[in-house]
Amino acid sequence: WQLLFGAGAPNLNGIMPTAQAYDRTTVGDTKLDVLRRARTQVRLQEAVASFAVLSPADWEDIELAKGTDDRYVWVNVNDGGVERLWRMPIVDTTAMPEGSWLVGDSSYAQIFDRQDATIEIFEQDEDNVQKNMVTVRVEERLALVKYRPTAFVKGTY
Repeated sequence: WQLLFGAGAPNLNGIMPTAQAYDRTTVGDTKLDVLRRARTQVRLQEAVASFAVLSPADWEDIELAKGTDDRYVWVNVNDGGVERLWRMPIVDTTAMPEGSWLVGDSSYAQIFDRQDATIEIFEQDEDNVQKNMVTVRVEERLALVKYRPTAFVKGTY
């Protein structure tokens, strides 16, 4: 969620807040059409879309879309176990709300790991001993740098 929607300190600066808005809407477009046009919008910014992030429900809708002849219009072809749409790997995550999506070029963002994930357990924190409890702290320090926010396009269906 932080990588997608973080709004800055103390959170990460996520990709969605700075991604450019989808501006290639055409009347009658399906979800498949919208994602293909978004891929072109990224390309028009001199980037190459290398992924799409969708909600699991939206990805299901795309995979189950049928034409007027009641046949599936999309055949999902895996490449090494990676699901793809218009040559882009699909990331379906519950962090993305249904009806929203992101398409982008991953070469224009980078995660810096300042501190690996650490787990600390404390037995003596306030009244833990009296309540027979322990306190667990899990922490990781990251930075997300977006070198070119226009290489990411967001939108809704």
